[in-house]
Amino acid sequence: MIELQKNFIGKGEVKGFEFHQLRSNGHAFLYEVRSEYNYDGVPETNVWYEIFERRISKEGDGIVGGEPIHFEEREIYPKSNSFGVWAVCVNNYNYALKKFYEMTDIVTEREKKKEEKE
Repeated sequence: MIELQKNFIGKGEVKGFEFHQLRSNGHAFLYEVRSEYNYDGVPETNVWYEIFERRISKEGDGIVGGEPIHFEEREIYPKSNSFGVWAVCVNNYNYALKKFYEMTDIVTEREKKKEEKE
């Protein structure tokens, strides 16, 4: 299983953003995100928090550029269209921490109900 990186620089639509994992458990993640920019020549830093369920991309095989490729099972970071579905973004650390624990409870309860059905 490939785990999410604890610290990384974003690519694509989040190119240059700095991501730092603040908390994780078997159910959810909390990352601090920083974006540096210049506003009228004055350097500024935006800071926000992304909280999301732990999701896993299953192991599998595929073909890329005509070549067979094996994909390992891995934890996945949400894409922009995941926010509001299984991820949230807030700009206050205390509220982010509250959402992290709420999300942990929601996922734990969902898994518990799933186990009871089996």
